[in-house]
Formats: sequence, structure tokens, C-alpha cells
Amino acid sequence: MSAAADPRTPARRFGIGCGLVAVAVASASFAMRPDFVAARVSSDGSLQPYTLEWLATYRTIAIVGAVLIAGIGIASFAGAAGLGPAIARRGALLRKLGVAAVATGLALLGLEFALRAVESRDDVVRERHDFEAAAREFMRRVQPQLNADGFRDDAFDRPRADGERRVLVIGDSFAFGFGIDDRSRTFPAALEAELSVTQPTDVFNAGVPGADCRRELDVLGATIDRVDPDLVLIAWYVNDAESNECKQEYVQQSRLIPLVSDVLLRHSALWRRLEPALVALCVRCGAKASYLDHLRRLHDVPSGAHWSQREAFTAMLERAGRDGRRVAVLLFPLVEAFGDHPLAEVHALLRTTCAQSGVPCCDLYDALRHETAESLQTSALDHHLNEKGCALAARAAASFIHEAMLLSPAAER
Repeated sequence: MSAAADPRTPARRFGIGCGLVAVAVASASFAMRPDFVAARVSSDGSLQPYTLEWLATYRTIAIVGAVLIAGIGIASFAGAAGLGPAIARRGALLRKLGVAAVATGLALLGLEFALRAVESRDDVVRERHDFEAAAREFMRRVQPQLNADGFRDDAFDRPRADGERRVLVIGDSFAFGFGIDDRSRTFPAALEAELSVTQPTDVFNAGVPGADCRRELDVLGATIDRVDPDLVLIAWYVNDAESNECKQEYVQQSRLIPLVSDVLLRHSALWRRLEPALVALCVRCGAKASYLDHLRRLHDVPSGAHWSQREAFTAMLERAGRDGRRVAVLLFPLVEAFGDHPLAEVHALLRTTCAQSGVPCCDLYDALRHETAESLQTSALDHHLNEKGCALAARAAASFIHEAMLLSPAAER
């Protein structure tokens, strides 16, 4: 009997194919070892906890899959005499499935190249998926504007002029002026111009992009004695209760396939179009939490009993108000939709906390809600305040400061 006519041949070939696939899957599980991944993607050789967790999950799935596939292959090879005829009878079906898979792959590949051609001419789509690169480029452009401490201001050790009032602004990228190239159009600079109309005022910009409450508390402690301000303004934004680790964890949880989606988003135009639609569908179905839900959970509204970083926020208020210094809080709203104030409960929690600490609080939502979100954003995909938004916020903050007499002439030195 020839080898081609041997009824055991299809089953043996199937078993060998399963063995090769099992080896490939096992190799993939090796590539998902933390030390192997860290050596190739981490600048400091470490990985975030969520990355380690998902790597462990994927590695377990790969190892179990490799074992199962290898087991099927061994069983097929061992039972070749009985399985061979059945596999041979289904050979035509398998070939059709193979042709269908190749045709689908070619169609997806064609669609991929077509979408890449569209992306190359669509600035909005390109910006959406190159945001991190755009952020790095922005920080490179404003690097000359940073002082020796890394703040977007002149040296903090500058002498105080006669009759000059001083304001120290503590905050994140909204205070820093992320997305605004002209330093004179940022919120602290605009506030300085507004306050100096009545009396010379020097506003210090201690905003740090990506800072959470704990980082802002550290910045306050490192700058307040050097600046010796008459007023400390806490420029608070809704994600200041969110650490960088928490931000990255939410990003991964919002992905359709954690970690894997990051790779696909960098290399596939098709996936960049497909994933947002599928994630939005999951959010509508309740399978994934929206970003607004994520922010509400961080603050545990309305009670705030388990508000993340509440201790750091209240510690900021206490530290800023020592030695009789005046302190106030400015609440920057989420610049997306002003219609129903989707985070009203979060802002209410902050206002209540400030009132309990005896600290004046100004909610800038009222100053911005009459504008469209699009007219206040630095771009369609970046919700930081643009020059117009910063000017409106500064005008409202200056009015609040005057009305509350937080910088009265008595503050002159």
C-alpha cells in the first residue's frame, strides 16, 4: 500500500500540524514572560501591575492552549487508523474553510491599506492615534519655557517688587497650559493680567502635567516657602484623584483586548476604526464602564466615603493655609458636554469638602457652560482649555478673588 493511499496519513498530518501549532503557541507564552517583555518595552526594566496581571493571564491561556492542542495532535497521531478516514472525508470542507480564511484575510488586508491611505490625508484621524507623539512634540516645543525646577514660568527665586502681590497656582496640565504654545496665554498668565489691573500681581505657575493630588501636595511643599505667596490657588481638575497607574489601568480596561489593543492601535488603521465602535457598544451594553462612571467611582459620589486621594486633597488645603495664608480652590470642569454637567455630584463633593475646611471654592463650570465645548478645547481630540477657555476661566477666577477679598491691599508687603 502506497503512502498516499494509507488511510492513516490524514490523521498523522493533522497530528503533526497540531504539534507545530502547539510549539508556536508555547513559544508565544515564553515571549510573554515579564522579564522578556520588560527588556524590550520598558525604559527602566519594570512593568506596571496591570501589565503584569494581563501578561500572566495571556500566558496562562497560551500554555493551556498549547497543552490542549498538543494533546489533540497526540491523540490524532496515536489513533491514526481510526481517525484517518473521517479526516479524509472532511478534507474538502477543510479546504473550503482554508480558502474562505485566505479570502477574508486578503479582504481585510486590502481594507487596511485603503484606510491607511485615508488616514494619511485626514489630520483629525492621524492626530487621534498619534496623540502621545503629539504630546511629546508639544513638550519639546515648550522646553525652553521651563525654569530650572521644570515649571512653565520664570525662576521661582525672583525677588518681590514693592507693593507686589503673589499668587501660587498648584495644579496639573490645566494649570501648566497643555496644548497652548504661547506661555502668555496660559491660565496663570491670563490670571496675572486680570489681577494686575488693580494692583501689580505676580502669579507663579506650578502646574505639572499628569499630576494627581499626591504629586500636587509634593509640589506645594517644595514651592510655598520659596514663593511666599499671599494666596495659594488649587487649580483642581476632575481626574486629579487619579494616579498615573490608575489612569493607565483604566485605559487598559477600556481596551477591547488589553495590551494587545495597544499594539494593534499602533500598527493597524483598521483596528483604530473598529475598536472604538466596539468599545462604545460595550459601554452602551454595560459590559464596560464609561470614563464618566470611572471618575464618579474614584470619588465615590455622593458620599465621598471612599474618595481616592481625599487625604491628599485635604492635606493640600491644610498645608496651603498655614501661617495665616489665604487659600482657595478653582474647580475646572470636564470640557466635553456642558448641557447636564455630568460630574455635578463630583463638583458638589469638592465644594462641600472645601466648605468644611473653611476654604473658598469657585466652580468654573458656570463661567464656561455658555460656550460650546468645541470652542474651548485645544483641539477636537484634546479637551484641555485653549486660549479662549483660559481667558474666560481667568476672568471668572479674578472676579471670585476680588469678591472674596482674597487679595486685598492689606496683603501688600
